[in-house]
Amino acid sequence: MPTFSTSDGVRLHYEEHGEGPPVVFLAGWAMDGSWWRHQLRLSSDFRMVIVDPRAQGQSEKVTRGLRLARGAKDLHELLQMLDVDDVCLVAWSRSASMALAYWELFGPDRISRLVFIGITPCMSTRSDWSWGW
Repeated sequence: MPTFSTSDGVRLHYEEHGEGPPVVFLAGWAMDGSWWRHQLRLSSDFRMVIVDPRAQGQSEKVTRGLRLARGAKDLHELLQMLDVDDVCLVAWSRSASMALAYWELFGPDRISRLVFIGITPCMSTRSDWSWGW
């Protein structure tokens, strides 16, 4: 079971399957990488990396660094360690917000495609967005 230690000393669990262009999957809040088990059939064509964000799944349970920006930094450090570029990043729920934080902090470094599942661009209702809370 591979783990990676972040620059602030938190062990993150990740899995790798297959070879080819990299696709990284991030689970939603309070979920783990097992949610992506049905996508494993893609590993015949892609290098799949499935990540449990900090405090989730098999990653270390911590109460620090649970901010979106720290999650983005965790992801950036993992991608650097794995030495992957041209990544298709698939993010579900809260992890989609983390992916947006990644883009804000690091731009397109190592990421070529973003796929967001189950996230709204704005959580609250306002004059130009009536679909929030």
